[in-house]
Amino acid sequence: MSSSSAFIDFARAVREAEVRFLLTGRGQPEWSVRNGLCGDLVIQHGRCGAGMVADGLVAQPGVVIFVMQSSLDRHAVSLNGMPVARHGIAVLPPGSAFIFSNAVPHSWISVTLPLTTVTPSEADRLGGHTEQARASLVAADAAAFGRILNAVAAAPLGPGAQTRPEHAHLAAAAVREALVEAIVTSLGGPREAAPHHHGIVQRALAGGGQDDAAPMPALVDLCAAAGVCERTLRRAFRAVYGMPPARYLKVRQLNRVHAALLDPLARGRLVTDVLTSHGVTEFGRFAMTYRTLFGELPSQTMRRLDGALR
Repeated sequence: MSSSSAFIDFARAVREAEVRFLLTGRGQPEWSVRNGLCGDLVIQHGRCGAGMVADGLVAQPGVVIFVMQSSLDRHAVSLNGMPVARHGIAVLPPGSAFIFSNAVPHSWISVTLPLTTVTPSEADRLGGHTEQARASLVAADAAAFGRILNAVAAAPLGPGAQTRPEHAHLAAAAVREALVEAIVTSLGGPREAAPHHHGIVQRALAGGGQDDAAPMPALVDLCAAAGVCERTLRRAFRAVYGMPPARYLKVRQLNRVHAALLDPLARGRLVTDVLTSHGVTEFGRFAMTYRTLFGELPSQTMRRLDGALR
């Protein structure tokens, strides 16, 4: 399986939040997601094989999602423009918007906790982490973080996990306790995840238009939509996405075309028609840039779709 195919499968397998994924760099086909129910928790284990942006929203009412990097090697991950510490925990309450950006391959875990199951004692200990619809970061100490990873690793997932409900209940309780304890004893308290930079890119992109067929907006238009100068806009995009505005817009266009070429509805269409419908005018230059990111030409992606549907 190619790296781009593995990435598409990865994006389709992630659950619990509404997320749009963008591949931002070449990597290896080391993309995977494993998720399942353990008691009242949904636990996911993920592996990203290359640079990626995950732009999402916790649309489910009544749940809070905790996300942690589990590879614990050197990597660069940010949440809404704020660097995630090695033992950092992202807290995503209901209604919170988030943009994770990573520069290199890494592994992560997420735990979805229904707020209806939070006891009064746990609510008091969590403080305001789950009360506002804003993503935040917690810097846990190494020992507390390790207890979370150990508890998650021991939690049974999959259909067999529910055949022994008492075991699953105890495992879920261990994960919950480790999470709450890590947050209560966190270093320096919670930090709201860079609302300034996040707000700037959201305003810029909302005002710059989301129509696939429209030409990519000019930098001056993005600045006007966000109400900031060019220098501030560039700083915000680099903080949130790890790249300048023009590069982000090109990466977004490339990923949208890639997804469209793999859509069964594209079967029978000309590749140039798909490209034109996404605002592409210079086919040759676009094809070379596309191959640099996805490892194949747009025509090869289309042929792969045709082969898969036969």
